[in-house]
Amino acid sequence: MALPTDQRQSALDAECGADFEMRQRIEVLLIAHDEPDHFLDRTDGGFEMTSAHEISRANSASADLQAGKVISDRYVLREKIGEGGMGEVWVAKQTEPVKRRVALKFIKTGMDSKTVLARFEQERQALALMDHPNIAGVLDAGMTDGDQPFFVMELVHGLPLDQFCDEARLSLRERLELLIPICQAVQHAHQKGIVHRDLKPANVLVTMIDGKPIPKVIDFGVSKAIGGRLSEETLTQFGAVLGTLEYMSPEQAGFSGDDVDTRGDIYSLGVMMYEMLTGLRPIDKQRLQEAALSEVVRIICEEEPAKPSLRLSTDGGLPSAAAIRRTEPKKLMAMLSGELDWVVMKCLEKDRARRYDTVSGLAQDIERYLVDEPVKARPPSTGYRLQKFIKRHKGVVVAVGIFMLTLTVGVTSTTLWLFKALDAQREAENRLLQRKKSNEILLSVFANLNPQGAFAYSAPLNARLAKNLEQAAVELEGDEIDEPLVVAKMQDLLGTALVDLGRGTQGISLLQKAVATYTMELGPEHYDTLRSKSNLATAYRMAGEIDLAVSLHEKTFEVFVRKFGVEHALALTAMNNLAVACQAAGDFERAMSLYQELYEVQKRTLSPRDLVTLYTLHNLAGAYIRNHDLDQALLLEVEVVERCNEVLGPSHPHTIIAISTLADIYAEAGDFNQATGLAREATQRATEEFGTEHPVTLSCNAILGKVYQLAGDLDHALPLLKKTYELQVQRLGLVHPETLTSMRSLG
Repeated sequence: MALPTDQRQSALDAECGADFEMRQRIEVLLIAHDEPDHFLDRTDGGFEMTSAHEISRANSASADLQAGKVISDRYVLREKIGEGGMGEVWVAKQTEPVKRRVALKFIKTGMDSKTVLARFEQERQALALMDHPNIAGVLDAGMTDGDQPFFVMELVHGLPLDQFCDEARLSLRERLELLIPICQAVQHAHQKGIVHRDLKPANVLVTMIDGKPIPKVIDFGVSKAIGGRLSEETLTQFGAVLGTLEYMSPEQAGFSGDDVDTRGDIYSLGVMMYEMLTGLRPIDKQRLQEAALSEVVRIICEEEPAKPSLRLSTDGGLPSAAAIRRTEPKKLMAMLSGELDWVVMKCLEKDRARRYDTVSGLAQDIERYLVDEPVKARPPSTGYRLQKFIKRHKGVVVAVGIFMLTLTVGVTSTTLWLFKALDAQREAENRLLQRKKSNEILLSVFANLNPQGAFAYSAPLNARLAKNLEQAAVELEGDEIDEPLVVAKMQDLLGTALVDLGRGTQGISLLQKAVATYTMELGPEHYDTLRSKSNLATAYRMAGEIDLAVSLHEKTFEVFVRKFGVEHALALTAMNNLAVACQAAGDFERAMSLYQELYEVQKRTLSPRDLVTLYTLHNLAGAYIRNHDLDQALLLEVEVVERCNEVLGPSHPHTIIAISTLADIYAEAGDFNQATGLAREATQRATEEFGTEHPVTLSCNAILGKVYQLAGDLDHALPLLKKTYELQVQRLGLVHPETLTSMRSLG
């Protein structure tokens, strides 16, 4: 590769001799080296202009492709937007059967060898198999009058992934969110039996649709069928290295094209993720371009790249990388260290058996990171790292082995030296990592206290958990944890759990501290800050501080809509929370409007069985009750009860609340037999599952008392309402909406 182009042929003659297959492999690698962005190289409209020497080698037939030329009687060429080593791309106007702008992709004139034609044929068939919103679709295919193959693709107006991320100054979280649909597109291709084999930022174009960035994976020109055969031309018979070197998996660089599978794409996605997070690549492009062929293969197949956080910490571009990602260098390093390092390095394992099994596995780990759940990826064990050390330094290990045989006395110290040489640098890093891990284990225990079933609400356990949580909050104040964000996360989880368990005052205090820390450390509009604010607003509502709840929910909702759009899951959750708060404040008209808008969006974007849709139906039914539209309320709540029993089970608190609400509707409608039966059922279930003093039980008792009262059974109604009111005053406070409702019922 270091030789001038005019000297390569003689060198190949000398090195390869009569070994035709070896020569073919090397020639293809040289093409990949010289033309790293082949076939669809970008110009400033999303593509890069082809070089002068490429233009000069086109023969006269390429001149036939000119603006205004009509292809197959229905495609009028407008302008060429890209050209590379394997073909060229034109914008064209399709005239029939529909009028639209499309992209026509032609094989490059003068390179119509059987191998190139096989690559083109495979690409055309591969794209035809796929139907995914994040894959550029193939619309048509054919031959020009000059027997030049082409196919028609969806025209994508966008920027390459890396350019879009940097120009839009996307944060680390936004970059990870953008990577998820890319993974989903590649997984779709894999399920169709297609391996891309040339994934890189230039082959993912990002366009804005309705204010949202939408990535499109393009150029499946080097894809390979996994299962059924698409084309068995000479495309891979020589183990040709296809793809761009910096993003190429070790198995692909090692001339084993017949053995490349979906995990090669996972490796390439790992390189892309590395670059999106740091602005750097695991292997420097210039180093590969300057290296000899054997050295290139050795680097790709053997050298372990530095993990992203370590690479960035030693690079002079850290300040600019942080600025482009809208954060500070220290915070960027903190976000990369640990889980994101693990996820990226799992993709980049040289041994593909140690990578993610599927692209979905990678996407799921990214999603886990984004919602603060533990990722599946883990740092490599000491034993595995020792094996890698021995493999990389065979000579040193052999020498040490001989030394150990001749000096038996030094066996222990020599062995320890090997481990120390491997682990000394990592020990300091892992000390902090272990502390973080222990905190994560603690956090996961607290997270499990979030009531999602009967056991979390049972009376004895309720009291014990609340006591333990309060004690943990006291200990947290004195703990010598020097990481504010770890403390804030614990405060957020502890506070939310305490509020759910009826300890509103203590919970609000912790949540206020968490919000203050998140705001100071991450900014007022960071995802973690907004999530904690939402939890605090809900706590205000449950504690009867309704005005504070409405105000804070309004602010978080406005930010979520502005940042993500109204159909984003975070915005929908914020809309629901605001509607609940408005309803608690007595603003039923606004609550009704919000619920109706929310339900319409959810019907378009979510499954009818989705729990979020289910909760919206329940809340909407409650709003209809307040507006005295009992027929509509009854229709909705019957459906809610049926689906809660089916999806959540009869013991879940939301199922019990739905039954109690249905009883309330029947009572308002005058059907006291139905109302009494349902209200008693809800109260009995709540008492058995949660105890007599839990907020869910008190709410059910209040409804049962109301049913008795409306039915004229005051002997049962008044004692029950009085007892419920007294407990609500103790547990919820005098100004809580449910306490006030019980007080009004008592007259």
